[in-house]
Amino acid sequence: MAVAMLVASVAFFVWETFQGRPNRGFAVAYCGLVAALSLAGRVSPLLYEVSAKDPVTYAGVVGVLLVVAVVASLAPALRAARVDPNVALRAD
Repeated sequence: MAVAMLVASVAFFVWETFQGRPNRGFAVAYCGLVAALSLAGRVSPLLYEVSAKDPVTYAGVVGVLLVVAVVASLAPALRAARVDPNVALRAD
């Protein structure tokens, strides 16, 4: 649950930042981090040899999410970069 909240807050932070509202994104990411850390005690019985408040795990989750976000947006961005703007505007 705590990791899911962290994942959601990071995803929303990235989305808000790219929408041009970084302050709101930072606030949401901070709230998600606080919520994840406060609820981490509930998932600790489910974890095996990992602390629920392990900073390396949190950093790893953030890193994986950033890599997934970049990889997921790379293909559409490259495809859009190959399109001639004049042709795209005439099609609409």
